Amino acid sequence: MRLWRKNLLMVGFVFVAAAVITAVVFSQFDILNYTAEGVIPIVLEVIAAICFAVFAITRPYTENWFPRTLAAIVAAGIPAFVWYAIWFVD
Repeated sequence: MRLWRKNLLMVGFVFVAAAVITAVVFSQFDILNYTAEGVIPIVLEVIAAICFAVFAITRPYTENWFPRTLAAIVAAGIPAFVWYAIWFVD
């Protein structure tokens, strides 16, 4: 595996962890305003989804890049939708 692809995968995992940590911290403490506390974890998850999608698309010698890319986007996007439902839907 090429080094830049491996780094891209690790960056995606770091963004997922950062999104989870910020979501937990924002749900327990009032640090920023309400909108920023809702948007920051969602943006981090979207960046992670982009990293995972690029990782899946750039895999060499693959015929089924679309299902892998879709799975990567869904896996990283589901926490963003869950956080949106918890934070913004009353």
